[in-house]
Amino acid sequence: MACPASSPISSTWAKSSAPLLVILGIYSRLGALFIFLNMIVAILLAHAGQLFSTNQQGGWALELQGMFLFGALAVAFMGAGRFSLGGSGGRWN
Repeated sequence: MACPASSPISSTWAKSSAPLLVILGIYSRLGALFIFLNMIVAILLAHAGQLFSTNQQGGWALELQGMFLFGALAVAFMGAGRFSLGGSGGRWN
């Protein structure tokens, strides 16, 4: 499967700069959206065979990936909150 030339660049940005945006609360919805999209691609490319499987303890095999995926989705929907550096105003905070 061939990937576009921008894929490694966007993946590197999503793994390094996007979490800083979420942690600091500056454009946190945009950062969370990049994390969410990066996790979708990672699950589809690297863990597609484990999507509906369980681990040895009976839990979902992709529990950690799911936590990052749905956590980023929650931040993208709710925003950073009023105690972030970006404040409560703005579309992407």
